[in-house]
Amino acid sequence: MRQVFIMAAVLIAALCMVPFIGTGKAQAKVGLDYISAKERKELFKLVDQYARAEAVMMVCGKSTRLERRVFNAAKPCVTPKALGRVRWYYRKQLAKHKSNVVKEACTLPAVQKAMPQIRSAVSKLVAQISKTCAMCFFC
Repeated sequence: MRQVFIMAAVLIAALCMVPFIGTGKAQAKVGLDYISAKERKELFKLVDQYARAEAVMMVCGKSTRLERRVFNAAKPCVTPKALGRVRWYYRKQLAKHKSNVVKEACTLPAVQKAMPQIRSAVSKLVAQISKTCAMCFFC
């Protein structure tokens, strides 16, 4: 999960820190077109992994409210179009993963051990996104 957190923070940083090239004007927010196709692919892979983790948390009654927290943190520096695209994919993956999680899994020791780690990873991700957006010099 730590690797996922680091990569997500790097990709959010890429979204927020890439300077606007072209007209010489400051760009208020950045979108997915500011990262490479490879970085977009990695971003959506991470979104899927977070959706999988949140699906487990939700089925077990321990939701981290990941979607709301991440999107509120990213809203100041990411375009609504980019947020909408990521949100759509996240919701699609969340629904898929929730249908694969059975309530009985919540009592497994491995799942019980993972839940605090997931909660911590989500909190760190949200804090990193907020920090990165705050440092964005043109947002």
